[in-house]
Amino acid sequence: DVTKPVITCPASVTVNCQDNNSSSSTGVATGTDNCSPVVITQSQTSTQNADVNSGDHYNYVITRTWRATDVTGNYSECAQTITVQDVTNPVITCPTSVVKLTNAGLCTYKVQNTEFNATATDNCSPVTINYSTPSGTAFPVGQTTVTVTAVDVSGNSASLDFTITVNDTEKPRVKAPALVSVVNDPGQCGAVINNI
Repeated sequence: DVTKPVITCPASVTVNCQDNNSSSSTGVATGTDNCSPVVITQSQTSTQNADVNSGDHYNYVITRTWRATDVTGNYSECAQTITVQDVTNPVITCPTSVVKLTNAGLCTYKVQNTEFNATATDNCSPVTINYSTPSGTAFPVGQTTVTVTAVDVSGNSASLDFTITVNDTEKPRVKAPALVSVVNDPGQCGAVINNI
């Protein structure tokens, strides 16, 4: 028996990074032989980066090689390509819009770190959250729109806005003039005013 088995590979596929990319999900090769039973085996290589903070950890290619071998050692091979990708944007939970009063004696309100509390989740990778106006900024009287942007390591992003409204309800403070004394000016119909 010198005839090689006939092998049929599963189709090459593209899957998302959170999907199962094992052969139980992406398919198994089949084989037939002119005389004997065949055994199907697989091996694979991958371009995946081991660093979970790298986009290449979530965007890579698996090359899965299938082999059909008959009982006399004849074999045939085929290759299947599984392309893994991260194309899903993060999901943001934004802070609620807030109304604040100016800080005492100032025409602004300084936002504290805990007041910027947006969160974000991603289907696969870590997420970085950025604000168009950083926490700790002194916001002026009126309404300011803050844009929150979440970016995963593959570069997918999503943005949402919330507002910070600052009201000034502090009453004005009046500074009284200096005390004065009045004395008669001899020979005049008036008085001399002296500052005290």
